[in-house]
Amino acid sequence: MGNDSFSTHGGSKLAEPQSNPTQEQVVQTIERWFPPQWFARFRSEKGWSAQKLFWMDVLINWVAGHTLTERFATARELLKQLKPRWHVPSSLSGFTAARRRIEPLLFETAAKTMRQQTLALKLEPVLGWLLFAVDGSRFECPRTKDNERVLGCAGKEHTTPQLFQTTLWHLASELPWDVRIGPGTDSEQCHVRDMLGTLPAGSLLTADAGFVSFELLTELVHREVSFVIRVGGNRTLLTELGVAHEVAGETVYLWPQQHQDQPPLVLRMIVIQDGKTPVNLLTNVLTESRLSAVDAAQIYRLRWGGEVYYRTVKRTFPFAKLCSRSPYNALTEQRAMLLSLWVLQLSCVAARQDEKLSPRRWSGAGARTIIRSWLRAVLLSKPRKSMPTLREEFATAVTDSYRRTGPKSRRHWPRKKSDSPPKPPKQRLASESERQRAKGFSQHCPLKL
Repeated sequence: MGNDSFSTHGGSKLAEPQSNPTQEQVVQTIERWFPPQWFARFRSEKGWSAQKLFWMDVLINWVAGHTLTERFATARELLKQLKPRWHVPSSLSGFTAARRRIEPLLFETAAKTMRQQTLALKLEPVLGWLLFAVDGSRFECPRTKDNERVLGCAGKEHTTPQLFQTTLWHLASELPWDVRIGPGTDSEQCHVRDMLGTLPAGSLLTADAGFVSFELLTELVHREVSFVIRVGGNRTLLTELGVAHEVAGETVYLWPQQHQDQPPLVLRMIVIQDGKTPVNLLTNVLTESRLSAVDAAQIYRLRWGGEVYYRTVKRTFPFAKLCSRSPYNALTEQRAMLLSLWVLQLSCVAARQDEKLSPRRWSGAGARTIIRSWLRAVLLSKPRKSMPTLREEFATAVTDSYRRTGPKSRRHWPRKKSDSPPKPPKQRLASESERQRAKGFSQHCPLKL
């Protein structure tokens, strides 16, 4: 914004507000990914346009506050200073109504843009693969009758209504790639099957044991997506079925009885050690030359970034429990939260890329501290005197790199969740009838790589 610009309103000339470097850098952070012309695709509306709603969604999740009302008031004051020519409505109920109307298309379109921006970073493949990870987590909602009726109560007894979020991550950048959100009773396998169409050709997906099913793995193979997925004791694998070249101790088949009218899945099992616990991995990459056991172990361990992401969302910011008392408002609130953190993380990753630094090891706590410091300066209309720009500060938002010699927590945390690790999968020799049945598929079985 320049000092010599004017606009007319009611026949009088109004001087353009004085530019503030602090405000300008915050605006540039968002408009780098979503410039004003990006919103031209949405229908023009009075009050809460798609552009105003997007900015409010981002700011309301960047600021601190215990209630939605408190965060809305702070974000509105910020938006009025960042965009002084905008009329920002003051009604929270009007804002939530606009969210329900505009948010679904806005989120879907913004997510596609974020994926394009991630690919535009042109990051190097990890271990020669275009790696993705998937994991799911539940978020608590207020215990209202509407939330209980629509969202349901999953998990243990006496739990609150919940939303279930399943996220795909692009592991080279550790950025989200796609997401599905639904009631707490939703299936994460259904969510991930719905997202497979967004994966680029030649991708490799890694996941924990909850994603092993004949239907999902078959679809991955048909889509030519490789995978490294942990398998637990709730699955039975066959050996010596005779439909592929078999390597003793490695070649296994997933072929449940209810799916034996379809070709069996020819898989390779890799056993790695996690401390004293053996970890059984299944992959459809059958040759050691394409995927070694060492690389498979490293790829599987990279999925830990998803666990860290959910911890950042739930505890660092913290958004473990939503504020909305109706299910549809809760869904839009969750989408807005995800989108705001996505923009923040992409800004940090791109800043490190600009500085020729590794884009990984994003620190949510560091990014939160930086952006809130800048937003406080905007609210106080006080230009920051420090030399580093916002982009330069974002480049420093990384996790610590030292090696710990002891546990980070010195005391046992009360009510800490400590699930037992999955047991090894059951294995049995294929029966003679199964071997005969499998011969009918051996000539045209495409389910191997």
